[in-house]
Amino acid sequence: MNPRDNGTRPVLLAAAGSGDAPASCEIAQLVAKHLGAELRVVSVVEPVLVPGFPPEFRDEAMTADQASLAARAKEIKALMEREALAGVAWSSEIRLGRPAIEVCEAAQALNAEMIVVGANPQRRVRRIVSGRRAAQILHLADVPVLSVAPWLHNLPRRIVAGIDFQPASLHAAEAAAKIMQKGGTLKLVHVLPLSFIYPSPQNERDAALRARALRDLEAVAEKMRASIPEGCTIECLTLDGNAADELLNLAERDRADIVATGTRGESAIRRAFVGSVATEVFHSAMVSVLASPGPRDK
Repeated sequence: MNPRDNGTRPVLLAAAGSGDAPASCEIAQLVAKHLGAELRVVSVVEPVLVPGFPPEFRDEAMTADQASLAARAKEIKALMEREALAGVAWSSEIRLGRPAIEVCEAAQALNAEMIVVGANPQRRVRRIVSGRRAAQILHLADVPVLSVAPWLHNLPRRIVAGIDFQPASLHAAEAAAKIMQKGGTLKLVHVLPLSFIYPSPQNERDAALRARALRDLEAVAEKMRASIPEGCTIECLTLDGNAADELLNLAERDRADIVATGTRGESAIRRAFVGSVATEVFHSAMVSVLASPGPRDK
């Protein structure tokens, strides 16, 4: 049976070609298999022809573009055949244009469940500067975007989800929980800015603020427990400080597989200004990151 026949939405893998790390291809297939969904591989070739290109070279540029598209199609076919997992139905589409725009348009046309993309990390001091391509996609996407670190080779067992109680962060946590392994742990974390915290931890107002945040987190957890995989647990905690730093530090201490975070904007215009927390986490995480805008309108 075609996965679409069971009402599932496809998972989209944004593949750059043969240079992609195998992890993103592997995880995209595992996610699709876990959800009972089809995998759609979309790869985008940037055109030779750009504004200001001399008209006399137009035909040559178009010929070069067609050759690039054909070459990329062969690369993607070879990649998928080499990395194919049993039981996963997949198809591919090669597009010409700007990668982030084309990937997001494809996701919208397919009504995709999620976009999966490789993190392509580069080490900078103690952090891994990654997710540049994923962050570009996130600015335009209306579905969750999973940036896969090269060392992730299975569905996540340990997830850290930043919760600010806005629809986007709740949607990101739910999307991450959907792909969690049986027996996994999801930590819902609310980070209180230092400017909101009084110096003494015994201060009544400080204690009330923390207590309210924990109650709100528990309410979120209670709603999610019925839909998480068998044997999984949800924990709630509050932290103080810079949200991105605290989420990343906790993920490092807990050896988390994924950090989940929401973006601030709900409308297409506001999504153009992705929240600073999501952007920093995408660029700085040493683990895979799942970021999401709010849920689509029904």
